[in-house]
Amino acid sequence: MSRWGAKFVALWRRVFSRCVGAENNRAVPPPPSNIKTRKLRQEAEQGHAEAQFNLGLMYIDGQGVPQDYTQAAQWYRKAAEQGDATAQGMLRARYTSTA
Repeated sequence: MSRWGAKFVALWRRVFSRCVGAENNRAVPPPPSNIKTRKLRQEAEQGHAEAQFNLGLMYIDGQGVPQDYTQAAQWYRKAAEQGDATAQGMLRARYTSTA
């Protein structure tokens, strides 16, 4: 595995360590804190994979929304199910790093 790949796996192991079983989380996410975030959330809820991925990034970093790794995993999963290769890679790294 390349040096970058190892760092990537280590990051996602740390980031999603609390997200195993995130698909079972029924909590309602907090409302977006600004107009840009609200628009992005609307696009994500309408099924736009790029918006879903970007919303996941926002939850990872806590930018515009409270930091929430479970929400990030849920949005990445939705984007990955639509064929977003970056989201698929992130989830793959997460699940293969915990095996």
